[in-house]
Amino acid sequence: MLQSLRSSIGSIFIKALFGLLVLSFAVWGIGDSYFGGNVGGTVAEVGDREISSNQLSQAFRNEVERLRPLNIDEQRARELGVLDQVLRQIVTLTLFDEAAREMGLATSEDTLRRQIHQQFGNISSYEFQNILRNNGTNEQEFLAQLEAGLLRDQYINSLTQGTAAPQALVDKLYAWRNERRTAAVMTLPVDQNSPMREPSAEELDAFYKANSINFTAPEYRALNYVYLNPAEVSKDITISEQKLREVYDERRDTLGTPEKRTVLQMLVPDQATADKALDRIRGGEDFTSVAKDLAGQDESATKLGTLTKADLPAQLADPAFDLSMGQPSDPITGPFGLQILQIDEIVAGETPSFEEARESLNADLANEEGINQVLDIANRLEEALGGGSPLTDAARDLDLKLHRIDAIDREGRGPNDTPIANLPAAPFLESAFETPSGQDSLLGETAGGGFFVINVESVTAPALRPLDTVRADAIEDWKADERWKVARESATKIVERLNGGAQLADIAGELKAESEATDAFTRTGESAPANMPAELISQLFGHKDIGKAAMSDGVNGVDIAQLTGIQAASAEQDKEGVETVSRTLVTGIANDITAQLGEALRGRHGVTINQDAVDYHFNANAAIDASES
Repeated sequence: MLQSLRSSIGSIFIKALFGLLVLSFAVWGIGDSYFGGNVGGTVAEVGDREISSNQLSQAFRNEVERLRPLNIDEQRARELGVLDQVLRQIVTLTLFDEAAREMGLATSEDTLRRQIHQQFGNISSYEFQNILRNNGTNEQEFLAQLEAGLLRDQYINSLTQGTAAPQALVDKLYAWRNERRTAAVMTLPVDQNSPMREPSAEELDAFYKANSINFTAPEYRALNYVYLNPAEVSKDITISEQKLREVYDERRDTLGTPEKRTVLQMLVPDQATADKALDRIRGGEDFTSVAKDLAGQDESATKLGTLTKADLPAQLADPAFDLSMGQPSDPITGPFGLQILQIDEIVAGETPSFEEARESLNADLANEEGINQVLDIANRLEEALGGGSPLTDAARDLDLKLHRIDAIDREGRGPNDTPIANLPAAPFLESAFETPSGQDSLLGETAGGGFFVINVESVTAPALRPLDTVRADAIEDWKADERWKVARESATKIVERLNGGAQLADIAGELKAESEATDAFTRTGESAPANMPAELISQLFGHKDIGKAAMSDGVNGVDIAQLTGIQAASAEQDKEGVETVSRTLVTGIANDITAQLGEALRGRHGVTINQDAVDYHFNANAAIDASES
């Protein structure tokens, strides 16, 4: 398993996120030709086509990565039904793929190239190749997936093109969206330090029960784990002078700054155009001007950039670095067809002396040796665990430090709500909370190249803390809640006065508070004051008469607003806005058609979901139950 990792020492196992690139072409579930994995099995069948657990796993992981900024991990995503949603999407897109194939749809190589250029703009061929190469695929495989996505879109568009929205519906929705209102607003502050009586035993008990979620301890896990950190190992490694000099001699050409060249490119459609271009350039015309005239490229599209030889695709590297300054190349068959290159500038490389390179060489070699040692230990640890040894025994036999955490929650905090220090980097916590109680995790790898194995010794389920242990907090929370109740009662009386004809500015004067007039805002909150509650805006748009008032909890107190103006939307003066609404409705109608089409295709081709396989591969508890039954 770890052999492939050895070749990644130079990059410390970090790769670019290719999922977003693929999703931008609507290529869902690209499956085994792109991503490995040792989970087998079929989770669904669409007609004669099978959807593998690998395919679902990769698509699900991509979606979880997109949701991580919302603090949603894999377990939470499964609880929210994300796994089922992803599987439904893969099934639907597979149905569309089958329908496009049956219809005999096709696309051309030129269409694929145009799509890539439209998506990436003026991305150079070497940048495109690097993206593919760095993510374990090649141009042929990527174009095959892109073609599938285009055919799918072609099939769907054949049914949804020409969709139109009724003008009456467009007008009503535009008027609803773009109506604006103004209001006078003020905040009735809640002073959390104001004196408040102590709650009775009955009041406190009722509050504690009604707000039990606030007094519930999270799930805690007791962990034992081994962490192999190359950075720590490398600190104790000494590199001999002889070894440093040997490696310096071996790497002399790569230690310094390599030669760079500013490369111009011209993409030509055929040999005849290439011959015309070369005749004009060799006749003294400017490369960029000829590229614009014959290839339709602006100046920015001709510039590949100032690059090293390694930066260029293999087809272009040698020709580019064999050219003299200002000399055009013969036509070259590159990634996007026939290309002509020219060198605009040559920046010579520089090689440091041994003394100049000593420090960085020593650090690099120590790091490489540290990684090698960690890989070797990780191999032996994995073999021991695979042979049935529990983590505690394997750590003892290999003389590895066994770390212990008595209790940790999903946020990496202990029972005292203090962060636990020196935890391994992600996905350590995720793995700790995905591993069943009493079991060892698989060997995991952190972003920094470290390895870990976790034994989940026990799991303490979320539990309501006894009132006696949280009494002080409960009393403070009760008092805070009572202060808000007092403020809401006062605000309710003010709203009653406003609805009876009083003016907010006058009441604010009585209370020695400040009120302000808002700009005209929409029901979505556009141009509303910062922190104006959405509930308050919604209530104001629910009133028909100027002078009516509303209230809602705000940031520092209860916000009160009185409606002062209603501005109807003017469609005649906003043709672009009306068109935007129309496009939105058309998109919605097209989506409805597409959804109905998907349901019809399910009936035609037949869809079978293997829920047992889904549970086995993606639900640890279900897998355990299945293995025990």
